[in-house]
This record gives sequence, structure tokens and C-alpha cells, in this order.
Amino acid sequence: MRALIFLIQIVLVALGTIWLNYHPGKVQLDWQGYHIETSFTVFMVSVLSFLLILYVINHIWSMIVNFP
Repeated sequence: MRALIFLIQIVLVALGTIWLNYHPGKVQLDWQGYHIETSFTVFMVSVLSFLLILYVINHIWSMIVNFP
């Protein structure tokens, strides 16, 4: 049953990726005089990468704090 759920999740991610490939959106940010314009896919990859880095830093910090 777990394998079936995993395969369904993989298919949904693949379908979402294909849909984003055919329907790319635009993201425009104006912040303190800077103008950033990129596609939605690049923006989401950047946000997810940033969150992954924060997760790793948090995990390392909690390992240091909880070290016996």
C-alpha cells in the first residue's frame, strides 16, 4: 500500500512539473530599488533550496545543543 501511495505522489509531482513547463508563470519583485524578474519555477526552486538550507542549519544546531 505504501508503494502505491509513493508512486501516486511521484506521478503527481511529475504532472505538476510538466504543467509548469507548458504554463510558465512570471514573478516580479520590487524591493528597495532592486527589480527581480524570473519564472515561477526558478522562484520555487530558490525558495525550496533556501528552506532546505534553513532545515539543515536547524538540524545541525539542535544536534550541537542536545549533545551530551
